[in-house]
Order: sequence, then structure tokens, then C-alpha cells
Amino acid sequence: MTAPGAAPAGLAPRFAGRLLERDLRRGLVAHGYAFYGEPGLGQEEAAAAWAAALLCGAGGCGACRDCSMAAERAHPDLLWVTPDGASLRLAQAAEACAFVARRPFQAGRRVVVIEGAERLTEEAGNRLLKELEEPPAGAVFVLLASRPEAVPATIRSRLRPVVFRPWPAEAVREALRAEGVEERAARWAAALSGGNPGRARTYARDPEWRAAAEGVLELLPRVAAAGPAEAAQWAARLRDWQARGFEVLEWMDLALRDALAARTGGRPRWCDEAAAAALAAALPPSAHETARRALWEARAALQANVNPLLTFEVLLIRLARAGRVGA
Repeated sequence: MTAPGAAPAGLAPRFAGRLLERDLRRGLVAHGYAFYGEPGLGQEEAAAAWAAALLCGAGGCGACRDCSMAAERAHPDLLWVTPDGASLRLAQAAEACAFVARRPFQAGRRVVVIEGAERLTEEAGNRLLKELEEPPAGAVFVLLASRPEAVPATIRSRLRPVVFRPWPAEAVREALRAEGVEERAARWAAALSGGNPGRARTYARDPEWRAAAEGVLELLPRVAAAGPAEAAQWAARLRDWQARGFEVLEWMDLALRDALAARTGGRPRWCDEAAAAALAAALPPSAHETARRALWEARAALQANVNPLLTFEVLLIRLARAGRVGA
């Protein structure tokens, strides 16, 4: 439960909740906010929680009818606008402006959330700008966009910015665990997500991703302990991974880092301890930088559109040679 003037329910500091909490507590709610950040960082959830806080008489208690309706995007004083295809069109901007011009139905404000604000057409942007220049009393606009520069400067200048940044990997892991994701999958997904909980959630729920990641951990120590000729025989295994080329390289890089950590007594970030120890035993420290250089060059080859299967064949041979040289 949240007392009046407290932080909106569901808004942690990682959601820039401190800024919103301060505005609500001081009674200085702006007429327009811009939530910036790449998809998956929680802007939509934060927008729903912020709308509930603005429409709830208790500042977002999470238990009343206003809060539950806002969470379901069904509150009569909340309008949620999503792009019509590739654009946000004039008719949608006009609908939003007409919505805030009417008196609130059951709350003290009217709130409009606009997703994909970088997709506003010129006409829609101009219509919205007029409303932002002279907003009706009690109207609050919340625009969601990937980057500030993607929103027209004239609109951007009239919005209070709230920036959503990547989460720490441990926070992503904890969030996945709270959703019932098994520990190993949560750790892997968090390490690979770049601090993006939405991306991590997608990884953790994808059985094909899990199978490929486990395959990488199984294959790496065997390749590092093999000779180049034997390593080349593993190429057929890589056919299933071609579509995940850059992800596979990232997994390998994380595994190499974990192997080095295991050798120096550190805690693995991605692998479990057994997998990290197995790779550390197969790839001596003197070969570590050579192996990582092979990964960087494989990434550059994929970026240059070199055939993925050929790229991975060469990579496996180089990893096997690194293991032999370092032995």
C-alpha cells in the first residue's frame, strides 16, 4: 500500500521513481512527461503506475478501483494511445486533445499515455504541440519514446524528461526469479540482457534459446581441448545457431570471462561454477586473450556479412589452436 504523497505503486528508483515521487509529494505534477529509454526497460509499466498514482485519491494505493482500472488501461479518465501501424496519426492526436479537454469523469485529472512518440507524423505533432502549449487544467500527457532526439524538439521542450536506464544484472536476475524463472535461466538471461528486463524475460521464456546456450557451454570446453581437425567436425552443430550468430558470440565471450574468473577465485556471471571450471581447465590463461581476439574477429566477420557457418568453422579451429598453444 502507498500512503498519499508516497511513491507510486510499482515504481522503483530504477524507473526514475524518485523524480515522480517528488513531483507528486510536492503537488507540482507537470502537464507533460517524456519517458525515454529502449523498449523493455519498464516504461509502459511505469506509465501505468504513474497514471494510477495521478488518478487515485491515495496517490497510487494499488488496491482501489481507480488503481485497478488504470492498471488495466480501462479507467474512464485515462486514454492510452498506440501507433496506428508505423505512425501516430493526426486523428489520434486530435482524439487525445479532445479527451483532455473534457472534464474528468471520476478522478481529479485526465491522463493521456502515448506510446512510440517518435512515430508522430508532422501533422499529429503540430496538433499535439498546440495542446501542450496551453494544456487544460488537470491534463497530464505521458509520452514514451526510445530516445530524446527522436521526438520533435518543440514537443520535447514542453515535457519533463524521465530517463530509463539499464538495470544492474543482479536486479534483472532478481526480477526474473520473482516471476518464477528458474535460477540458472534467470542468471543466463540477466547476463545477456544488457540490463534490459524485457529482453531478459524473452530470453528466459524461449526454450530454443536455452537449448542453444546450454549447447555453447557444452561445446566450448570440448573444442578447446581438441585439435584443429577434430574441432572442424563440430561445424555441423553450428548450423542450428547461424540465426543467433551475434548472441552465440556474446555467450562465448561471457563463458571465457567466467572461466578466467573461476581460475582466479571470482564468481562466474553467466556459467554455473562447474561449467566455468571445465572451460578453465580446457583453456589455459595464456590462451585466454587469443581466444577472445578470435571472438572479436568473428564478430567483425559477421558484421561484414561473411557466411556465418564459415565464420564459426574458422572460430572453432582458432579456439582449438589457442587451447593447444596454451597447454
